[in-house]
Amino acid sequence: MAKYLSYELKNALINVCGRFFWYKQPLFDIFARASIPEEMYLKYENEAKFKVARNLIDDLEIMGEDGWLMQRKLVTELCKLRNLPDSEVPDRDAGLDALRNLGDNPWDHLK
Repeated sequence: MAKYLSYELKNALINVCGRFFWYKQPLFDIFARASIPEEMYLKYENEAKFKVARNLIDDLEIMGEDGWLMQRKLVTELCKLRNLPDSEVPDRDAGLDALRNLGDNPWDHLK
């Protein structure tokens, strides 16, 4: 049976990627910590962070079990964050709200 992030969890994850990070490199570092191969996200490096995240999740979804494990690791890595990695984030509150909206227990929304 295929496993997917719920619509709500997927959107919360994309929102964190777009709002919590100001520069792309710290976001890419999180992808690397989630064991996502560099070539998967660097092919979208010229896109906006929201679009990078959405495209990457779409790619991971079609990978089956390996992609599912990487998605879980990514959500877990994001949930470990407590403070914005970049002081230049223009709307600090929106970034922190996006992280809070990811939830304390994001796995309650599995599909």
